[in-house]
Amino acid sequence: MKKIANLLFIVIVLFVTVFSSSAQATEEKTESQSKNNWFISLGAGPNLLQGEQDGDKKLSERFRYSGEFSVGKWFNPYFGSRLQVVGGSLRGFNYMSDHEGKYVFEDRNRRPFPVGYYPAENWDKFKKVDDGFWQEFNYATVSFDLMANFTNLFFGSYREKNVVDFIPYVGVGFIHGFSSVSNPNFNNVFVDMGGRANFNLSPQWSIYLEPQVIITSTELDGYAGNRPHDLIGNLLVGLQFNINKKFKQAESLLTKEEVSYINNRINDNRSLIENQQNILERQQDLLERLESRPVQKEVVEPQSSTPSSSASGSGVGKFLPSFIYFQLDSYKIPFSEQSKLRDVILYLKEHPDSKLLLVGYADKKTGNISHNLKLSKKRAEAVANELKYQGLNPNRLLTEWRGDSEQPFAQNDWNRVVILLER
Repeated sequence: MKKIANLLFIVIVLFVTVFSSSAQATEEKTESQSKNNWFISLGAGPNLLQGEQDGDKKLSERFRYSGEFSVGKWFNPYFGSRLQVVGGSLRGFNYMSDHEGKYVFEDRNRRPFPVGYYPAENWDKFKKVDDGFWQEFNYATVSFDLMANFTNLFFGSYREKNVVDFIPYVGVGFIHGFSSVSNPNFNNVFVDMGGRANFNLSPQWSIYLEPQVIITSTELDGYAGNRPHDLIGNLLVGLQFNINKKFKQAESLLTKEEVSYINNRINDNRSLIENQQNILERQQDLLERLESRPVQKEVVEPQSSTPSSSASGSGVGKFLPSFIYFQLDSYKIPFSEQSKLRDVILYLKEHPDSKLLLVGYADKKTGNISHNLKLSKKRAEAVANELKYQGLNPNRLLTEWRGDSEQPFAQNDWNRVVILLER
């Protein structure tokens, strides 16, 4: 019983850990109304009893069958719970002699039988085999399980049309073993764990495959030996019906990468404020170098593979209020930077004679010279394409890319940037 108590403690810790993770890991705000996201399942399959001496007989001789019924609910796309009932017949094996243990069968006067002694009036009813006998009895369990949808957790969001949902679980419950010729009544708690693979036929129907292990005390099979516990293994196959399977998502969603990026930008900005004077000096130096640098005329998307394509017009005017920052080795404009581009559009509408020079950069500590040059080009072109998509006249856009040959900022990762310059 001490072993079972320890297992129960472990499961409780798992419950607390997973529910805590649920509150922190849900990136998307979802709502699950009380009538939504319930499911009912019904199935059956082979089972295997693993007690003290069962391993001495072939698996094929010990297989029996169990049935399953469960009702559950998903609280969000990642975590849910269920109430499950499992029952069926079991078959085990015991020797007729002492094997460092004792039988828990009692006689009519409720006295435990000595080791190796059997009730004489029932002995002729035992199914004897070799130097032992078969234990055959029925069992029933009811359990409460905590489930996690690893498919949605892996993708980081709710996916309405998953082909397969992988759902591991852990739980606690109560088991009853029905008395038979070879076994006494048995009542105890247990720990169960396993996983369900739901093969989704439609939003309403799924076929599932579920391996399951039930762990309870060593007296389940009527024999208490030196093993800490007895096991029941089930392999269940069945049909699941989903009731109103849907989750209401919030209007504005950020990915995990975007949330992480925003947090990193907040930390970066703190450092930027502390070193503001140094950054301003570097910006001024960059302006002076751009002013003195000869430029060639080109619009929006340069065909040259060199970093020298630029725009026509007079000298560089000034930095716009914001730069467009990118993640490591990426030219996808982060969600958090979109508002800056909207500000740029408004500014240029108020200044119809202005043109915009986009200068792409890459940081020096990652990639190589050739890769970084191409990456800075793609970053500049990505910003230009987004501005065109938002309605800016392409004739007002000019691009350059410098790779890692120039580093406008002292901190390495700040150079994953496109700088916006008015001309």
